[in-house]
Amino acid sequence: AGAVVGAEVVLPDLPVAKPAVTARELPEHPASERDVAFLLPAGTRAGDVLRSCRAGGGRLLEEVEAFDLYVGDDLPAGARSLALRLRFRARGRTLTDREVDKAFRRVLRKVKEDTGVEPRS
Repeated sequence: AGAVVGAEVVLPDLPVAKPAVTARELPEHPASERDVAFLLPAGTRAGDVLRSCRAGGGRLLEEVEAFDLYVGDDLPAGARSLALRLRFRARGRTLTDREVDKAFRRVLRKVKEDTGVEPRS
């Protein structure tokens, strides 16, 4: 029969990686949001519309969020309705409605220029 061997290994406390804590300051000034739905014809990619929004929004556009994608019989064949929420904010001050409206119109122009897509009516 073979020999039986026993051993006990004591390991020191191994360091445990702690998750990185990330924090950022809360904004001092409120954001303004605008919702818009675009009618995307077949073949138009939602990502292209999102990129155009970001490009057109400039420094005031903080975030673009897709919150609805609708396909239904009441839309043209192959078309989809993509609803987006655009969040505008300026550092150090509150935006006026006029500034937000102007930035929003720039976004709509850029999307139309880049993709040919217009907001649903």
